[in-house]
Amino acid sequence: MGRSPDYKASFLATLGVNNAFYHPYHENAKHWYRAAQERVLFLNHAIVHPPVDRTRPADEVADICVHVEKETDQGIVVSGAKVVATGSALTHATFVAHFGLPLKKKAFGVVFIVPMHARGLKLICRQSYEMVAAHVGSLLEPLGKTLSPVPTLSSGQNVTTPAPTFTAVGSTDLLMLAGGGVAAHPDGPAAGVRSLRAAWAAAVDGVSLDVAAHAAAQAGDPALLHAGRTFGGVA
Repeated sequence: MGRSPDYKASFLATLGVNNAFYHPYHENAKHWYRAAQERVLFLNHAIVHPPVDRTRPADEVADICVHVEKETDQGIVVSGAKVVATGSALTHATFVAHFGLPLKKKAFGVVFIVPMHARGLKLICRQSYEMVAAHVGSLLEPLGKTLSPVPTLSSGQNVTTPAPTFTAVGSTDLLMLAGGGVAAHPDGPAAGVRSLRAAWAAAVDGVSLDVAAHAAAQAGDPALLHAGRTFGGVA
C-alpha cells in the first residue's frame, strides 16, 4: 500500500493539539487541522532534500533545495525540489519541511502544506528499473550547480541483478544498495556481502550465476549458491 490515507492521520491531529509549535503561524496549523477533519484529507509528506551532497546543509545547495523566493500578502512563493513524496499523485496535499543538517539561512527552513493542485507544482515520477538500467548514464548529469552524482541502484537488489545491470550499463561505476540482498541471506549478512561481490565478479567475467555459484561452492564458499537458491537464478 505504501503510504495509505491513515499514514499522516496522527500528524494531522498534532496540528490541533500542538499548533503552538508553529507560532507565529499557528493559525495556519489550525486551519489545516480543521480542513482535515471536515474534508477527511489524504495527506502525504516530502521532507528529504535531493541527495546532491549529504555533507552540506540544504542552504549551501541553494539552486535545488526548497526555499522561499519571496513573501506576499497571499503567502509565500517557493522554489526547489523534494524527493520521496510517496503517494503524492493520489493525495490532496503534501506536508513539506526541512530534514537534515542545521541551516544558517531561514529561507530554507520553511514548513508548509501545499495542495496538490497548486499552481507551479510539478511531480516527477522516478524512472522504472528497466529505464534506469537502459539509461543510467542520464544519472551522471549534474543536479544544478553541484558535483555529478554517482548512479545509485536501490530496491530489489540481490545476486540476480548484477548480470542484467552490467549487460545494460557496461560499467561497475555505480552504487548498489542491497539491504535485503545482504540481510536476507540465509547464512547471514557477511555471506550476503560475499555473494554480491561474487555475483558482480561473475557478471564482469561473463559467467552465468549458476555456473559461478556452483564453482564457488566447490571451492569452499557456498554464499553465492545459497543466495541464488534464495533469490532465484541458481538450481
